[in-house]
Amino acid sequence: MHAFNFSILHKLKDNLSQNSSRRKLVKAFKLVKQYGYDPNQLYIINPSYCGHSDRNNQFLRFFKFPISLGYLIQHKLDIIEDLILSEILKQDLLQPFSSYPLQMNVDQAIWDFYGTVNESSPPSQVQLNITNRCVNRCYMCRKYKWPQEDMPIITFREIVEDMQKMGFDLLILSGGEPFLHRDFDEILDMVKDMPTLAFTSGTVPLSFDKMRNLKRVQFSVDALDPRIYRIIRGPGNVETVKKNIRKAKEAGCDVTITTVIQKANVFHVPDIMEFCEKENIPFLPSVVHSYDNLSFYNLNDRPLPPLCVVPFYHCLIDPLGDIFVCCHHHEDNTDYEKIDRRFVLGNVFNSRFSDIWFSNKAKEIKKGLIENRAPFCQGCYRYLLENDVTSFIRACDSTISLPYTHTYFFPLEIMHHLRVPE
Repeated sequence: MHAFNFSILHKLKDNLSQNSSRRKLVKAFKLVKQYGYDPNQLYIINPSYCGHSDRNNQFLRFFKFPISLGYLIQHKLDIIEDLILSEILKQDLLQPFSSYPLQMNVDQAIWDFYGTVNESSPPSQVQLNITNRCVNRCYMCRKYKWPQEDMPIITFREIVEDMQKMGFDLLILSGGEPFLHRDFDEILDMVKDMPTLAFTSGTVPLSFDKMRNLKRVQFSVDALDPRIYRIIRGPGNVETVKKNIRKAKEAGCDVTITTVIQKANVFHVPDIMEFCEKENIPFLPSVVHSYDNLSFYNLNDRPLPPLCVVPFYHCLIDPLGDIFVCCHHHEDNTDYEKIDRRFVLGNVFNSRFSDIWFSNKAKEIKKGLIENRAPFCQGCYRYLLENDVTSFIRACDSTISLPYTHTYFFPLEIMHHLRVPE
């Protein structure tokens, strides 16, 4: 039997190799079609299959999340060896993803929230980017070139006090790297009794005491292989990240791990998923960054919803005081001066947060997103996911039997072509 070296899966340059001939690609496509597979259909592992051999184990690991054979073939990956591909197809180990739609459980609280939220609603989630400083130099982020500012502690205090008066469900601390804020200890003292989530790369050594003051911590982990990690994030040690994750768990934090899926790490995502399974940590694939040709598939062929309700309850405030309608509006993969500022609600250095949030200008901007989504909505998973559910709820005359499972339709895949039809 032909020997196959699966170490190729852990080598980025080899994964994106240009050595495969046109003849080999055509042959692979013909082979896939011969066995009745659509090369561009999204597939997952047949859940009834178990006990797979070491020889095809790595190949199948890719299909823990939806991906197509066509993607692998089109990118001329050397894992598409004739005998390996034949073996996989013969055993019928892959099933179309459309058989397993993503779902969202809708209870009465979710139904009421999405059904009634509007431009006058108070903010339930506020993301405070308290600093632009960071130790990483991420491929998908340009914040290290933005003004290297910390949000003044007095401004932070005023915003948080305003949020408490308005009522909120979640305060999100982000950056840059929030733990690099010069007054972070004071910030932790202020938020220790509040529902707070901290976003971190985990590359800054974190103390046990700091972790105890946080209820929830979300770590950005884009690779466990040190070389791939450096390709994506530049400086930083993935072993430090692992230590911080375990330290946060020991401190009693609710820990999650998110990954920005991209061409550099798509074949390493299974490693992260398996790490999460071993550590009993939820895994959240993040597709907010659309710089890397993330493609969303509308499996039900429904048009994208025109509205976006995310800015009705969520906003982002950056270290310079600007209030962005959402985190995707922040566009941290572009130059700071090129951000579309037509949707900035105001600046907390000039006015109180509550005054800006309930201002006529803010209401008009948010109302405008009901019928005309902003350019940056395209490619945002929150826009796609939450607004499909909202469109469904708002189209119903009365509450259906609850709890209810609503099917949505946005698996993702990295492709050279981008976007579903408008």
